[in-house]
Amino acid sequence: MALACTAGCTGSSFVEGTLQLGEATGFEFAEVRAFPEYPDGFNVRRIYTGDEVLLQSIRIDNADVPATFRLEGYDIGDPGGPWRVLAWLTNREDSEWVGTNERYGTRTFVFDCSNGPVCAIRGVSIDIDTVAPPN
Repeated sequence: MALACTAGCTGSSFVEGTLQLGEATGFEFAEVRAFPEYPDGFNVRRIYTGDEVLLQSIRIDNADVPATFRLEGYDIGDPGGPWRVLAWLTNREDSEWVGTNERYGTRTFVFDCSNGPVCAIRGVSIDIDTVAPPN
């Protein structure tokens, strides 16, 4: 469910929250990714290619509304800076990134590492309400 790398948080890490699916008609999956924030800001057309990523795929025809997610990883590297969670609706199972005209939502967060080796954030709510532009 997750890839991990380098030094930093050597215990488990997780991000929990809800997805406000909005207009989900016609989509089969919600894809959720968390990764370190870009130093120069986020652009949905720029695919994150780093090693530190937490991910989950949710079949939305089986999901409660709002849908819940939990992204988990181990040894995620440096959790101290800002991270971003990105969620989108798609018909492509195990989609790697947001496609043209797919609906998405995103927000930044910072892990709470005050519980020893566990770095976590709970209560992240994402409104999937933006349509991705063409490449």
